[in-house]
Amino acid sequence: MSSGTQYVVGPAGCGMLLRGPLGAELMLAAERTEGRLAVVEHPLAPRALGSPVHTHRNQDEYSVVLEGVVGAEVGGQVIEAGPGVMLVKPRGVPHAFWNPTDEPARSLEIISPGRVRAVLRRPGGDLRHARGTGSAAAGGRGRPLRP
Repeated sequence: MSSGTQYVVGPAGCGMLLRGPLGAELMLAAERTEGRLAVVEHPLAPRALGSPVHTHRNQDEYSVVLEGVVGAEVGGQVIEAGPGVMLVKPRGVPHAFWNPTDEPARSLEIISPGRVRAVLRRPGGDLRHARGTGSAAAGGRGRPLRP
């Protein structure tokens, strides 16, 4: 390995996991962190469902909103988060996320431990086949959070 390259992950080290209204681009694979964590960027099209309500037994997720507004339901609480806000989705707590606006949104998700493929699965299939315009809870009840 050439000098310093073990400390830099460039576009060649990334990979598209999902395409469509919910994208998922692997920014840092668990293999680079001995399984401790993985980092995924989620571009969300306007009014796109990111994930229906689901629960992880073994992973915690932390989502930093980079652009736009991301709606979420975490533990029954409906929230909307703007740029700079981190959404905490602990293991064992039901959660969902979506884009509640007519503008694109983007978030950076830290998954620990870094079993990304397990996180991107849902009962009955995987998120590549999920369709919808948002959670049933996304009817505007959440208030935008700003840092």
